[in-house]
Amino acid sequence: MHTDAHRTTGPPTTPSAPEMAMVPTSVGRASREWDEQHVHLRAAAGQVAEASTAGFTPPAAHAAAAFLDAWTAHTAAIAQGCEVQADAMRAAITDWLDRDAGSAARGWALLGFVEELR
Repeated sequence: MHTDAHRTTGPPTTPSAPEMAMVPTSVGRASREWDEQHVHLRAAAGQVAEASTAGFTPPAAHAAAAFLDAWTAHTAAIAQGCEVQADAMRAAITDWLDRDAGSAARGWALLGFVEELR
């Protein structure tokens, strides 16, 4: 804080490190959207897995079955990635709230030491 003989001007105006902030409700909404993607992709993987290769000649049916298997696995893997992302975001919210609560509790405990008592 800068002071002169007459007033206090506040913190220095030198550039500081970027501030990082998290809005738990925004992260919560985003995690629900990742969950929705997981549900939709899981459903798509199931639909691809149930697709029929009937009507193809044997060589084409074999290729179509391989294609369906590959796309089922690929879609299921993307769905799992969405679920992992949603879980990680929820864990971040929980961690942030736990740390914030701990910080607040420590701050209240120290309040008597940082305020001037007269």
